[in-house]
Amino acid sequence: ASNMALQGEREHLIAEAKQHYDSGSILEATHRYEALIRCDPDNAFAHAELGRLWAILEEEDQSLPYYQMAIELSLSQGEEGEALARADEMKRFWPNSVIAAPTRFRFASYLEESGRTERAIYAFRKLAEEQPDSVEAEMALLKVGQLQLSFRHDPEAAVATLEGFLYRYPKSEWRGF
Repeated sequence: ASNMALQGEREHLIAEAKQHYDSGSILEATHRYEALIRCDPDNAFAHAELGRLWAILEEEDQSLPYYQMAIELSLSQGEEGEALARADEMKRFWPNSVIAAPTRFRFASYLEESGRTERAIYAFRKLAEEQPDSVEAEMALLKVGQLQLSFRHDPEAAVATLEGFLYRYPKSEWRGF
């Protein structure tokens, strides 16, 4: 019965939060989502909504941790699309917010797997440029070269990318590849 009770409480709190939001009581809406997290700590939706509501209230210090947690929870629950959407939303509100390199690599891989290859190439390249000291940056640069070859059929670009890789990461464990 406890699961049914939680489901009912969850729906009740979300409905109340939405009512408060619609009537302009954003702070009241945040209280409902905070109550929801107390009884359902892994609720990615509630964390994401708190990130968004605090962003609307222009409270970056409040907003960012909720967004980060929403992204982590969504990824751990296999909801990459949801995680990516919330990361994009966080970046729109807070352009200087940082997404960890492993998370960015997962997003780029997800874009590739879901057929958005050009977006994936762009995401891998940005990761390699912006977080060059991460392990993920090395793998990302290899992915760019690989996709230039297999997807764009552009061997010259691929060679240039991989030469850049060898120049930038002379000690990489991926050299042999």
